[in-house]
Amino acid sequence: MSDRAGSRVNAETLNQGPLHVSADYQMRPGDFMVIAESAAAAVVVTLPAKSEAIPGMVYTIYAPAGATQDVSVNDKETAAEVTTYGTLDKDGDTLAVVCTGETWVVVGSVLGA
Repeated sequence: MSDRAGSRVNAETLNQGPLHVSADYQMRPGDFMVIAESAAAAVVVTLPAKSEAIPGMVYTIYAPAGATQDVSVNDKETAAEVTTYGTLDKDGDTLAVVCTGETWVVVGSVLGA
């Protein structure tokens, strides 16, 4: 496990606050929270590669109030949406995942009806 990003992470590689995006975005290993502003267009947020994800770090994607278009959360390796939880299409929808090194595990979600 010595080649994983988690063993090399330090304070400089982590974002100090959430990122606000309004266009498709590829998450980096230190991006702990992305707020996807989809009022103008649909947004695709792609999780970091599993081999680069920081072990134990919770990656959160949030679609805030005013999110009129879909926010898709994709797995980088497969380019497919995270099954069941990958479409955030209501105000306040949230997805929180942790990487095991082999798969993304959903640790929390808020999905509107």
